[in-house]
Amino acid sequence: MLVVDDDPSFHLLVESVLAPAGLVVEGTRSGEEALRAVASNGAPRAVIIDGLLPGMRGDDVTAKLRQQWKREELPIIFVSAFFRDLRSRERLTRDLQVDAVLHKPITPEELKRALARIPVLAAASAAPTAEAEEGYEIDLTTSAELLTDYLAIAEERIHSLRSSLPGLIGPHRRAAYEQVRRDAHKLRGTGGSFGLPEVTRLGAQIEDFLEDHGDESFSPTQRARLSGWIEALATKLARAGASVPSPGLSGSKRALRVLLLDGPGDLAVSCSEAAQRGLPVRLFADVDEAMLSAIDEAADVVFVAADRPGFDGPDLCRRFVSEGLGPVVLMAADSGIAARLEAQKAGARGYVHRMPDAASLLRLAPDFAAPPRGVTVLALSPDREELDALAMKLSADGLAALPCTDPRSLFEALEQNEPAVVVMNAALPGVNGLSLLRALRADARYGRLPVVVLTRSPEPRDRLDALEAGADDVISVPVTDTELVARLRVQVRRWAHEVRSRPVKGLPGFIGSDALLEEVDRALALARRGRALSLMVFEAEVAKIRLGRGRLQADAAVAALGARLKACFRNSDVVGSLGDDRFGVLLYDLTRFDADRLLLTQLEAFNRGSPVAVPPPVPVRAGLSSFPEVQGDAAALLEAALASLGKG
Repeated sequence: MLVVDDDPSFHLLVESVLAPAGLVVEGTRSGEEALRAVASNGAPRAVIIDGLLPGMRGDDVTAKLRQQWKREELPIIFVSAFFRDLRSRERLTRDLQVDAVLHKPITPEELKRALARIPVLAAASAAPTAEAEEGYEIDLTTSAELLTDYLAIAEERIHSLRSSLPGLIGPHRRAAYEQVRRDAHKLRGTGGSFGLPEVTRLGAQIEDFLEDHGDESFSPTQRARLSGWIEALATKLARAGASVPSPGLSGSKRALRVLLLDGPGDLAVSCSEAAQRGLPVRLFADVDEAMLSAIDEAADVVFVAADRPGFDGPDLCRRFVSEGLGPVVLMAADSGIAARLEAQKAGARGYVHRMPDAASLLRLAPDFAAPPRGVTVLALSPDREELDALAMKLSADGLAALPCTDPRSLFEALEQNEPAVVVMNAALPGVNGLSLLRALRADARYGRLPVVVLTRSPEPRDRLDALEAGADDVISVPVTDTELVARLRVQVRRWAHEVRSRPVKGLPGFIGSDALLEEVDRALALARRGRALSLMVFEAEVAKIRLGRGRLQADAAVAALGARLKACFRNSDVVGSLGDDRFGVLLYDLTRFDADRLLLTQLEAFNRGSPVAVPPPVPVRAGLSSFPEVQGDAAALLEAALASLGKG
């Protein structure tokens, strides 16, 4: 009995079932090894084969076996955690003539029932002959459950990839290398079965890159490339989950990780205090420690003091850049042209005067930070081959391509996915491409969204027409991969800078976060004289609505929550919009005990008695902080309330 599986524990399971019947189990770990064994020893009595194997997949091995032996000559049992969709099942049972398809994890009893279906192996099982093979029809509920199961497993693999990545340069790099390669291989073999070809493509790129490189130590640049592919994978899986926030989008909106290499002084004191409050800035005086931190925590921008004794700014910049870290910004009082040119030669992204405090440093960071990886590029083209080729080019640079073949579904795709850039073919079926671009620009939501037009026209007038219609860039195709990615990266940088720098605006009729924090600061001045103060944060969980029904429905639900909050609190309380789907409520003279009771009452009204009254009902979660329980300024109070969201 030939068992083909890279999991040794599965070999033991099969042997425990077959050994009592006198069958000898020969175990192999890969498809290539199995084919060599068959070539040397002839056909086994039967084959049990895993779907996902190192190198060749199980279905490819099965196809080669079927070229030599028919079903009645060589029984094959196919076992895999995936291959559950209708298309895969039909290929296995109809085209490849597999005798049984089992889904991992399996029990000895399930294996015995499968063996009982095969006459030459029936003696190995005490179980009665199983009923006839079930039909091919899979209802929508079952399909959704299978996809949900797959996404849960895939999410664990993404977590494993992220956790293993730092180990590629450590003393245990061999184990980390094998873990990353194994996870990528599993994703490579499963995405297509669940309608996610991008997952298969990205998994393949990671696995092929690792195999070409070998298990030698990886440079930070190579790790950054792998990290980009992993984040692109996470983005595709999050989109498929429909209820999971997109890593690409949230990564672009999260606070930037800022690293400062500086000596003692006012800026260092301010940054230390900011780090203690949880702000994303790290201060180092030692170069080696700073470089390790930049690697481990993936700093988005590195500020280096070039005006400190013993700190050679250009030399330090070269060290960071040579390791693929940064972008690096030199900070010095000398603003002469010679110093600026030397900084450029050293590879610095920027050259600025010394910042007075951490807040100034954080405000400046978006101007120089690297664009986020894993962001989505929506590609609109009627040519499926062109889309596939574009996806390959983008994913190699850590960008997740979202294909769209029907121009009529463009706005629906934009609402559901919120891409960073749109790439569109100028020639579209059934619609004028430039008219569609003008319609896109006429929508206030997408007026600033970068759009790149691909054209095959050699006429300069056509390119000018595209620019006048609202294109940010026009690229003549065919175009080299390097140029295409470089020009798209320019648009991603512009988009990321705008998103990171854009002030959070509240909904119409509500004060914004800055104004709310000013109110909290004034209230804290009174609270420090002996009065109480509480701050509540409410969040509408509208991710499913936004991805399933569109952003307009989600915005209506958020507005409904804001209206309810205004109606259910006192006139003296202050309700402000924190952006996205959140609101903050400042309550004067309310102790922590009373605030807890009030919060529970409001949440019960929202989630049990009468959910937010915009169809469909929207669940709400909340967080709370209060003074004097939380010390610090308004920002610290808000951070504590946000940290407690959904925990009590």
